[in-house]
Amino acid sequence: VSTTYGPRYIEAIYDYNDWKIHGEFRGYQTFDKSLTSESEPYDLLPNIEISKRWDKNLANFDILTSITEWDHGHETKVDGTRSDIQLGVDKTFLMKGLTITPRLKLQHTQYSLENQAIGYSSNPSKTVPILSLNSEMVFSKKIQKTNLVHQIKPRLFYLYANKENQDDIPIFDTGLNTFSYAQMFRDNRFSGVDRTSDANQLSISLSSNFYDIENFRNIFNVSIGKIVYFE
Repeated sequence: VSTTYGPRYIEAIYDYNDWKIHGEFRGYQTFDKSLTSESEPYDLLPNIEISKRWDKNLANFDILTSITEWDHGHETKVDGTRSDIQLGVDKTFLMKGLTITPRLKLQHTQYSLENQAIGYSSNPSKTVPILSLNSEMVFSKKIQKTNLVHQIKPRLFYLYANKENQDDIPIFDTGLNTFSYAQMFRDNRFSGVDRTSDANQLSISLSSNFYDIENFRNIFNVSIGKIVYFE
């Protein structure tokens, strides 16, 4: 009785040689009859995602691209097609007890819209370069007469993303992620691709864990962190 609407969909997933392809048609059936038609969710007609990663000696490369046809049916809602491509390159440097990974990503999102608000472009787009630098140290010490290893892991994560005006871009499936410890090390504070956050910040964290080397599992872990916003 608490469910407002339920999904109905058909999807196909294909993996080959590290290429991942996901296609989906999705619609919804509304159960809550008090819900206005304007408040109903968008249909995906369809959504196609393609991704692949190449791990090479010189550097690692990855691509994530998607195209989605959004359909609502209400005359006041924006409909249209969204195309997104994200190209990334990174390299991990390993030293004794230290890992450093610089990464550069370029995201381009293009729209072709209907029923766009007056004064806004029907073909908005955004192109955002994102630079990150992740570094982590691991200090380990075996506890005598036990199978436990105590590890201390300080970590620094710098993130820079260029500011881009996105006022003329509608929001189809995007929202703020719930803030968590893992969110400190993501390159976008939003879910979905309709919004890309600008950033100039440094995440500082410290983790401590006890690891069972005989059973290969963590026994106890505690972490604390802070984000310093330069801008």
